[in-house]
Amino acid sequence: MTPDHGPFTLIRDDQSTLVGSWAVIDDSDDVTVSIDGNDYRIECARDLPRAVYWFVRNLENKILKQHLTLKACTNCEHFQMSGMAIDMGRGHVGVCKLHQIGARTLHACDDFNVKPAASGG
Repeated sequence: MTPDHGPFTLIRDDQSTLVGSWAVIDDSDDVTVSIDGNDYRIECARDLPRAVYWFVRNLENKILKQHLTLKACTNCEHFQMSGMAIDMGRGHVGVCKLHQIGARTLHACDDFNVKPAASGG
């Protein structure tokens, strides 16, 4: 199992990175994120992937004013999270299909590969 803390990496359109840190808050489903000396709390409500998605969208639209891609398991083509995983892991843990291990939603390994964009239809 991957640790419950680590780097929080955002990739800008020019491929430069903005790195901070994330950690699970003790006795909570929530996560803290620190970027450029600013601390943010992501309220999970048992669905961390959705909460993180909206956090990154708000960060890019309201604060940084630039498009960002989160480098984390939740945004990796190898990551999978079932409804049961959401219930059992409070939205924090899924499975890495590549490494065949449990993986934290905000973890990212060297094999990260961003999910292809969903096609409209």
